[in-house]
Amino acid sequence: MRSPTIDPETIVLGTLMQATPTEARPTLTRLHYRDFTNPNARLTFDLMAALVTGDVPSLDPATLLGFAERVGAFTDTNHANLLTRWVFNAFTVAVPLVALDFHVARLIETGYRRTVAELGTALVQAATRPVLADLDTFTAHVAAELAAHRARIDDQAPTLRIAQDGRAA
Repeated sequence: MRSPTIDPETIVLGTLMQATPTEARPTLTRLHYRDFTNPNARLTFDLMAALVTGDVPSLDPATLLGFAERVGAFTDTNHANLLTRWVFNAFTVAVPLVALDFHVARLIETGYRRTVAELGTALVQAATRPVLADLDTFTAHVAAELAAHRARIDDQAPTLRIAQDGRAA
């Protein structure tokens, strides 16, 4: 388990909890649920993505956890306690909004590397298929998926507009 102070999943989501839904929307749009390996981070991302489409004033931990309870996201009390602990821990690890894009790129890059490894294993298995057309189709699919994922890393458009004083605009 990575330290929460260097874990990009924790840093990105903790920082987004301190942004307004309007500020967070571009970042949440850029991310994908598969960028997250921690189940609590993945659920938090899903909750945030659902909340920014609605009319909520904040993505703070109380709002997130209240929404999770409201939509039945908790499987039991233990699950609620684990998610609550993770969310409040992430909230304390937030970085300045001006550094968020760097950490978003780190998070997407980590997911890209994980995807390369997974698809590499799948390609090795696909190489045993007797029909070359199947292998060609799968290889093209892999190349397209990796190219799309790689483009998300290289996206230079800032996800938050930063005002002159360093705060999100």
